[in-house]
Amino acid sequence: MRVDSQENVIITAVTNNPASSTWNLVITKYGSDGSALWTRSRYYDNSRFYVSDSRLDANNAIYLAGTVETNSPTSRYISLLKYSPNGDLQWEVKYAPPGYLYNNASGMGIDSEGSIYLSGSSSISGATNESIILKYEQASSAARLSVRKGLTPADPMVLSLFAKAGQTYRIDSSTDLLQWTPFTNVLNTFGTTETVLPASTLAGRKFYRAIFGP
Repeated sequence: MRVDSQENVIITAVTNNPASSTWNLVITKYGSDGSALWTRSRYYDNSRFYVSDSRLDANNAIYLAGTVETNSPTSRYISLLKYSPNGDLQWEVKYAPPGYLYNNASGMGIDSEGSIYLSGSSSISGATNESIILKYEQASSAARLSVRKGLTPADPMVLSLFAKAGQTYRIDSSTDLLQWTPFTNVLNTFGTTETVLPASTLAGRKFYRAIFGP
């Protein structure tokens, strides 16, 4: 439960239908007098949604962080959702690096500039967890890239793109920061995209950049 600056109360719940394996994320906003202002539902067919945390920003927008567990195949991804004060879904960001089947959200925070921080864990086998902290920036449309190593030397390296959702970016590579070669094009549907770096591209020193547009 969260209370906004106008003393409205936001309550989040999850309902499920065992017969159909349908889970429903329900968000309801109540006025200071107890009257229901609006209710929003988001269905997850053949999946389970676990709410981990919720937050409000300075404009009373609503953020939800949770874990979605799918049945076929069994896996989990982290989901971050933003709703406007009127209950309109603004965007959803999903986090599930290639090869990491078990990803869980545990907490969330928002700083004074509106950047969102998620804490959680990520695991390949489900036995060994890797603690993670994710940062999402909203104020800027600039793209940010990072390279992450796997849990073991044999695991592939992953290039992560954090940028405005729904936009297409061209990823270039370079060995000297002077000459750039197109590497791949990425449709950044949810705000973050993971790309496995083939072993053939890792020899020597490499730099990467993201350019808006194909």
